[in-house]
Amino acid sequence: MSKTKPSVSLEAWIDGICEPVNPGGTAGYGLVVKRKHETVFRIAQAVGSGKGMSNNVAEYCGLIALLEWCKAQSVLQTVNVYSDSKLVVNQMRGVWRAKKGLYYPYYQQAISLLQELGHNQFHFVWIPREDNEEADELSRQAIAEVVIE
Repeated sequence: MSKTKPSVSLEAWIDGICEPVNPGGTAGYGLVVKRKHETVFRIAQAVGSGKGMSNNVAEYCGLIALLEWCKAQSVLQTVNVYSDSKLVVNQMRGVWRAKKGLYYPYYQQAISLLQELGHNQFHFVWIPREDNEEADELSRQAIAEVVIE
């Protein structure tokens, strides 16, 4: 009988931003994925500007980018997802209900992707903002490249 090696866990940090006003500013997110402290994927992406944009929209876009990346990579490992957004973490844990808001369609898309990928594979952990520096810096880079009015 052969022994199978346990899956190597991935760790992901997500952060979203909407400035100079929230809601209604320019939104962007940062995402960093690591395996054994080695970065395997990172992205800084602007989401949009104006009506319909908020920090929660940006946070969910970062989560969706992670889930889509995991799907494309056929990730089967456990993924620890770290975020300084209590809204995203508590909604993904099922502690808080999702209500109407600008973020709601993005929440629904994230839930759909989680169901596809397997809810039990993803563990959501709230962290203080100061522990999310790399993703925060990427989110700021994402909107710095967009003209903020």
